[in-house]
Amino acid sequence: MPGCPSRSLLPPWVKEEQMTKEAQAKDPSTSPEVLDKLAKDNDGYTRWCVAQNTNAPAEALAKLAEDKCLREAAIENPNCPAAVHLWLKMGGFAGMTLAEFVEKVNNENGQK
Repeated sequence: MPGCPSRSLLPPWVKEEQMTKEAQAKDPSTSPEVLDKLAKDNDGYTRWCVAQNTNAPAEALAKLAEDKCLREAAIENPNCPAAVHLWLKMGGFAGMTLAEFVEKVNNENGQK
């Protein structure tokens, strides 16, 4: 992935740990709670795998979509909130971050 960290630069013991995280991030049976934690991982590829996982929580996908490296994977996920798509179409909204925009739309629609 362009602009994202390369795994080849990591020492072998870190690579093993990352491979385990990536396997969890790819697995559609991984719980949304675990995927939410993995969405905050330092490794870009792990976060990208979360963005593609259909079990990823909407809040995590909204946050991942803020990262230009991960945006396409996040918005292609069927769990990606509609507000994320709207925010992207609008090219950002009045200086709000994506998370602020999603929260505003959800509050206006009576969602949590």
